[in-house]
Amino acid sequence: MIAVTHVGPDMYSVGGTQSVIRVIRDNNIGADDIRVLSTWNGYRHLKNLLLTARAGLALARTSRPRIAHFHISNGGAWLREGTLLRVARARGLRVIVTLHGPDFPE
Repeated sequence: MIAVTHVGPDMYSVGGTQSVIRVIRDNNIGADDIRVLSTWNGYRHLKNLLLTARAGLALARTSRPRIAHFHISNGGAWLREGTLLRVARARGLRVIVTLHGPDFPE
């Protein structure tokens, strides 16, 4: 059984990365067990901090055979998901990172 936790913006907020996560989850693409941890939902910094902290706790409690797939876009995502990436690696999870967004250098 393949189990994946996707980490990134709230899949019900507006944006391309969110749409990707929502389509993966709704259609069970690439795994038998799919979970989503949200780290961003609009420009409310305190709410995003709480979402990120909650995601960090969930990752710290995740069982080891799971894969953590991080969806990182331009902007503050590096601060949020970058920290959580370290938590996942310290926990011994296999980590995948997908870069999203138009503002990355070629």
